[in-house]
Amino acid sequence: MKGASNGWDRLLSLAERLPLARHLPEGPRRGAAYGIWAGGLLMFVVGALLGGVNRGAAGLVIAAISGACLGMILGGGLGSLFGALFTAPTARATVSIEFDGGKKTFRPGETLSGAVELHAQSGFKCGGRACFMCRGHYAHNRARPDRTAAPEFVRESRQYLLQQEQVIPAGRMRQGSRARYPFSFTVPSDAIPTHHGYACSVRWTVNALIDAITESPLEAREEVFVESVAQPAPSPQGGYESRAEAEHCQVTLALPRAICAEGDTLHGHIVVVPKNSFDSPQIRALLLRIEHNPKGDGDIVYVGQWDAKTGQFQGERRRGGEGSTYVWLEDEQVVAGSVRFESAEPRSWFFKLDIPMQWRPTFETKDGQVNWKVGVMVAGQDYPDVRAFHEVIVHTTQIELPQPEPGME
Repeated sequence: MKGASNGWDRLLSLAERLPLARHLPEGPRRGAAYGIWAGGLLMFVVGALLGGVNRGAAGLVIAAISGACLGMILGGGLGSLFGALFTAPTARATVSIEFDGGKKTFRPGETLSGAVELHAQSGFKCGGRACFMCRGHYAHNRARPDRTAAPEFVRESRQYLLQQEQVIPAGRMRQGSRARYPFSFTVPSDAIPTHHGYACSVRWTVNALIDAITESPLEAREEVFVESVAQPAPSPQGGYESRAEAEHCQVTLALPRAICAEGDTLHGHIVVVPKNSFDSPQIRALLLRIEHNPKGDGDIVYVGQWDAKTGQFQGERRRGGEGSTYVWLEDEQVVAGSVRFESAEPRSWFFKLDIPMQWRPTFETKDGQVNWKVGVMVAGQDYPDVRAFHEVIVHTTQIELPQPEPGME
């Protein structure tokens, strides 16, 4: 049955390419194709019968061919007429989404409003809806059965929100007409913020979908941005500290605050207390963004280079932990070059790191999470490297934060 259907479709397509039909609109063209075959076959049989009765074998052939040609012309004409009368016209239009005031960035609890704009290039019947959606996209590594090849990279999606409005009522658009259909949605008070990460990504969009007979879907899509909002909170007296102990030294990382916004400069202080005399080739401060997916084969990937357009990256893979973890170096500062530490003589340095504005705030869902950490590393020449880390929370909104302590600038 499927083969017969495909064969009939090929015959109809062949008829649609004939000069009689190929320049017609879709509905009349399809009707003409049916008429060409139906009329041609019918008149072929009739012509053959009449020609055979009146003129014998020679008349049969000539009359059959002549009848088929006449039947194709008449059938194609009648078929195109019926196709135009009984086939709904194909919708041709442009669809766009405009936001009131051009605003596309919102905080949880705010209302976003705008309109779907429709410009009809042909007359057609339609209806339509606007959709407000939030989807999360997550990636993780999955080990192959033989574990000899590189793990498979798996991407999955989750839908967190879908609000719909039937903004375009059922009706008819006239050719050349323009129409504007308002919509309004409210961002949930507990909305997950927009995040343009790699292994963890959250996107908010408004989609317009037009219900009409078309050769290709009539739709439009615009991304909106939901901010991550921090509540002002005083830092504890003296700020925040993390310590790392080693055989040869103690390293203390101090931060005046641990709540920041994208675009901020984060100031810090590092103190090294030597227990023995030693040489350090380098002291560095690091700003790391860590994307974690609870699924995966327990790999930690330290990403070196990443092409945002292709999604390809180069990095160092290590075994450890649960799920899949991707570590990105967002900023760094060489605090000091070669340093000689003498026993019981503390040394200290100040540093600063810039938080990029990339819509990558701290967030957490059951499907994945993104954290930020400030770290300092004291490299060892004859001893292992010593590292101290402290987590910071990054938001996308600027807030009133305590001023850095003297000396931290």
